[in-house]
Amino acid sequence: MVSDEVFRVTNKWGGAIVLTQKDWDRIKEKRPGVDGYAEHVRKTLEDPNMVFEGRHEDSKVFYGKGLLDDDRDYTACYVAVIVRYPPDGAPGTIRTVYFPFHVQAALGNCLHASR
Repeated sequence: MVSDEVFRVTNKWGGAIVLTQKDWDRIKEKRPGVDGYAEHVRKTLEDPNMVFEGRHEDSKVFYGKGLLDDDRDYTACYVAVIVRYPPDGAPGTIRTVYFPFHVQAALGNCLHASR
C-alpha cells in the first residue's frame, strides 16, 4: 500500500478501488458528516447491498445498508459511495460519499443486489 492510501479494496468484479488521503480530505471538506466513517466506506465497497451504474459511463454507485444502524445521527441511512474507473485500467477512485435515507439519483442499471 502506498503511504497516501487510506485503504485499497477489491470489488465484487475483481477490480481495485483506492481511497487516497487527498481524496478523503476533499470528500470530508465537501461533506463533513462523513468524517470518521472511512471503515464504513471500505465495508460498503467490499460487500455492497446494491451497485448501480453511475451517472457517468465510467462510474458505479455502491450502497451499503445496516452499517450505520448504531449511529443515532444516521440510523437507517445507506452508505453511498461513488467510484470512478479510469479507462486505462488503473484502480477506481472514490469521488464522493454520502448517507441517504433512500436509494435515489440518476442511476443506471442495477449491477448487483443482495438481500
